[in-house]
Amino acid sequence: MDKAPQKRLNPLQLKKKRLANQKKISKEQLLALCEKYSSLEEIALSCNCSTLTISIQLERLFKKGELTNLSQFVNTNKQARIEETLLSPQGSSLKKVNAFLKNQCTEEEIRLVRGHLFYTMQQEHGGDQSLWE
Repeated sequence: MDKAPQKRLNPLQLKKKRLANQKKISKEQLLALCEKYSSLEEIALSCNCSTLTISIQLERLFKKGELTNLSQFVNTNKQARIEETLLSPQGSSLKKVNAFLKNQCTEEEIRLVRGHLFYTMQQEHGGDQSLWE
């Protein structure tokens, strides 16, 4: 009996499949892991996820103000450099910030600082939801 040839997935389908297969972590679980572990890498390892996946979820928590200890994940010198870049003309997109900062920091660090900065600016501007959206 011949097997039917497998259908090749295009890159978008592969990405969707990978995202669907990722382990789902609740907000409560993630916050508990942040208390238990001191780094993004440790959290990712404990969840069997990539650091990028965890940083995307943490960025959302920072944006909502549900997570506030940015120094746990990004040292203050890097925070200042990333914030400066995010607030500059180069800060209009993650891709531009990543390219501008080159090897100075990771995409994960940029995401975390961006989430924290978003929340901070939102508080300073009276909860303006239109910031950076």
